[in-house]
Amino acid sequence: MKRFVINHLVVAALVVSAVLVSSCGKDDNGYKIKLLETITWSWGDDEDGDIMKFEYDSQNRISRVLSYRDGKLFRTETHTYSDDDLVKITIVYSDAPEGIMEQIIVRNGNTISMSMSMGGENVTGTMSLNNDGYPISSVASIGEYEEQEMIFHFHSGNLTKITVISYSDGEKNDEFEVLLTYDTNKSPLHYCKTPRWVMYLFTLNYNLGINNNVIQRIEEVATLTFVYEFDNDGFPTKQTDSIGNVATFIYK
Repeated sequence: MKRFVINHLVVAALVVSAVLVSSCGKDDNGYKIKLLETITWSWGDDEDGDIMKFEYDSQNRISRVLSYRDGKLFRTETHTYSDDDLVKITIVYSDAPEGIMEQIIVRNGNTISMSMSMGGENVTGTMSLNNDGYPISSVASIGEYEEQEMIFHFHSGNLTKITVISYSDGEKNDEFEVLLTYDTNKSPLHYCKTPRWVMYLFTLNYNLGINNNVIQRIEEVATLTFVYEFDNDGFPTKQTDSIGNVATFIYK
């Protein structure tokens, strides 16, 4: 059975561009603040990988993600905020103008509600948060018969375990886990202030930790390990996984 994870309450893909002056400052402990500007991927022997670019607002929250393939912009993701909450995500695919996906997000205390439409298919979902703003669980309904539940475990601000359970016509048809371990160094996203309940997607989809760096990912079908190169400020500049995929990071 082909497994897939629905990105409840926020679709995957995230990336880069202009950052504000605050990104050049220092935190309360005197450490230099850096914001991720660009990720370039190369897939094994294929040196021409994808490029992702991030833009931020004045609070260092991701405001736009630009994704490039073969040198061409193919996906634009825009985040809309109201005060401290993310209220809408809009994704436009350059080669499919009709393929606009829009997610409307409403937060009420520690509950997030979402509705999404794309290509005539509707997805609705809810997510429960703890008092620190990290997700505990989420449920998404796809169409009339499909449903997917996700259960999250965090430690030191990083996603360490996620259980995904899929249902069809009310019957459970699949369940699997993803287990992640981390180093103690700052991740490329360490100073990003996008809401915590959104940030798990970076880990789930791109193996980027929220606070620290993923060094191992275990699933039923495979185990990946990751090694890093770092700059003089302790931020990773390169991630290489055990099957030869490479991610290169540039900061503002």
